[in-house]
Amino acid sequence: MQYFKHMTNMRHDTKIKRLINKYGLEGYGLYNLIIESITENITTDSPIPDLADTCDDIAEFYNGNSAKIDEMTRFMCEQGLIEYNNVIEKITCLKVYKFLEQSQTRSQEIRSLIANFKVVSDKNGKSQTKVKNRIEQNRKEQNRIENTFDDSFVKFWELYNHKVNKAKSEKEWLKIKPDLHDTIFKHVIEYRQTEKGKKFPYNPNNYLKDEHWNDELENTFKEKDPLESCYV
Repeated sequence: MQYFKHMTNMRHDTKIKRLINKYGLEGYGLYNLIIESITENITTDSPIPDLADTCDDIAEFYNGNSAKIDEMTRFMCEQGLIEYNNVIEKITCLKVYKFLEQSQTRSQEIRSLIANFKVVSDKNGKSQTKVKNRIEQNRKEQNRIENTFDDSFVKFWELYNHKVNKAKSEKEWLKIKPDLHDTIFKHVIEYRQTEKGKKFPYNPNNYLKDEHWNDELENTFKEKDPLESCYV
């Protein structure tokens, strides 16, 4: 999102007054920085209003004190200005959807979330519950993807059994569609039985990068029988 409505009387809000009273313009500025950063990062791929940066990141980027920033964000959470979501371990601000317009995005999911915050009163918690459920769904899907990746890559790594450039290989594996995994596993088993595959295999990252699972295989490597010459 490129912009959101900024209420000109925000500083008169009771919770904001408490923040200013305790931390002055530093606290007020940090709060607006957090809201701007959260809103800026709302996209179709990431519709949940969460803060990508940690307190340490903010301190580094804006020449601040990490401990002080952490203290101020905790106070904001206590006041209900923002939230800390234990599921995704990030700061969120669900109410930013109140200040966005559906016309600002083509994403049907984001439009739906905006509509919920405009139509449903926060008092009954329905709108916030819907977003929290979406966060939980995102977490479960991410865990599923990570677990699938871990299992499939481990299988490839063990089958290929030429253990160099693991980090690069993992990066290449991430680019491969899951429906190709079985094809790769089958090819790897046969390839590593060929003469070239046994003696001079590709580095695993290059095997993946150059899609060598599509290569036509030579005959599998067979050790020469030392007695074979006796029958010539």
